[in-house]
Amino acid sequence: MIRSLTRALVRPYRRTKPMTKRVAVLIPMRSEPAISDEEMVAVRQLDHFLPNHERFFLTPKGRPFHMEGYGCVECPRKYFGSIGAHSRMLLNPDFYKRFEEYEYLFFYHLDSIVLSPDLEKWMDEDWDYIGPPWVISQDTPWVKRQRVGNCGFSLLRVEAITKALLNRYRAEPSYYWSDKLIRSGARMPRVFRLLRKLGDSLPSAKFFRKTVKRWKKSESQDHNMDLFFSDKASIYNPEFRVAPFEEGLKFGFEADPRKCFELNGHRMPFGAHAWYKFDRQFWEAHLLSTSTHAHDEQSVG
Repeated sequence: MIRSLTRALVRPYRRTKPMTKRVAVLIPMRSEPAISDEEMVAVRQLDHFLPNHERFFLTPKGRPFHMEGYGCVECPRKYFGSIGAHSRMLLNPDFYKRFEEYEYLFFYHLDSIVLSPDLEKWMDEDWDYIGPPWVISQDTPWVKRQRVGNCGFSLLRVEAITKALLNRYRAEPSYYWSDKLIRSGARMPRVFRLLRKLGDSLPSAKFFRKTVKRWKKSESQDHNMDLFFSDKASIYNPEFRVAPFEEGLKFGFEADPRKCFELNGHRMPFGAHAWYKFDRQFWEAHLLSTSTHAHDEQSVG
C-alpha cells in the first residue's frame, strides 16, 4: 500500500523546462554568508580560469551574498550549518528542478581551487559524475576502495541525478516519507518517537522502522551526498556514469596530493578540494598571486 501510494505521488522523471544552458557553477556558503581571506583564494582562481560561466552563491533564505560577476540562489535555512544539512539539500530532487535548464552543475566549495580553464573539456567527457577520488592514504584511513569521489569540487549532470533520486523514492518509499517529514518541518523528536512506537508495536511494519532509520542516517555526518553520487546513484539509474579512478585523478586531487600527483603521472589536475587541509605547501606554488587577480579585474573593467 505504502509503495503504491508513493509511486502515485512520485512520478518518473519528465523534463519540464528545455535544457538551454551548459553549466552553472554553484558555490555553497555557510549559515552566515561571508568569505574569509583564505576562501578568497578560491574566488581568485575561479575568476581567473572560469570568468565566463554563470556562477551562483548558494545562501540561506533571507541572507543573500552579493559579489560582482556572481548571482545568488537562496535556499531554505535548514539546509545550512552542517554536512548533514547540506547533504539533505543535494539528495532532494526538488533542488535540481531549479537548475533544469542546465546540463551540468559544477560544485565549487570555497576550500577548492581550479587550476585551468578546462571545464568545457570535462563536460565533453560525458560523465554524469566526477570529482577528486578518495585514495588509500594516512590522510583518509576510512577509504578501503579507491574511487571517485568528493563532491566539494565536482561536475554533476542534472538530469541523471534527478532520475536517480526520484527512482530511489519509488523503489524505497521510506526515503521519500522521511524526507517529506523533515522538509515539512516535522522534525520534532515526538514525531519520530511515534514512528518508532508504531514500528515496535507492529513487527511487520518495516516501513515505520525504516523511516526512523533513514532520518537518523540523515543526521549523521557519514551519510553524505558524495557517497550516494559515487556508490548508489547507478543502482537507481543504471545509466548513471561515474568516472573511473584514473579520470578522477586528472579532474582533481583532495587527500594526499603528493600521492595523487605520482598516480597521475606527475601531472597537475583540473583542480582540487580541501587544498589547505591536505598539504597546503604542495599547492601554494600553483596559486595565483593577488597581483594577478588585480590585473584580471582591471582587464575586465
